[in-house]
Amino acid sequence: MTKQPRICSPKQPGSESTYCPTGGSLLATIVIMPVLLCAPVYSADPSFEFTATDKDFSLYFPAYLANGFFTTTTSLRGSEATDAYMVGVMDYTPGDVSRPAAIPS
Repeated sequence: MTKQPRICSPKQPGSESTYCPTGGSLLATIVIMPVLLCAPVYSADPSFEFTATDKDFSLYFPAYLANGFFTTTTSLRGSEATDAYMVGVMDYTPGDVSRPAAIPS
């Protein structure tokens, strides 16, 4: 069995002494592993689990998502097109007040 060469570097430029790191991984394993194994394992609290079935569809109310420039609502399944609006896009109908115009979502 051949001995592995050590990689050593000088402590300071121009210094004759060198620093050769020794194997500290065993010590780290001995110290850290018990801490990790004893750490508490957190699971989801059952009172915060949300489920929805087709019986809940009649109770659905869309959420309104906005950032100040664009707005949209959520759909029942989350994949259908919904109403969306953008700042400054208005619908002008003669004889009526201007209203926000819907944009494709």
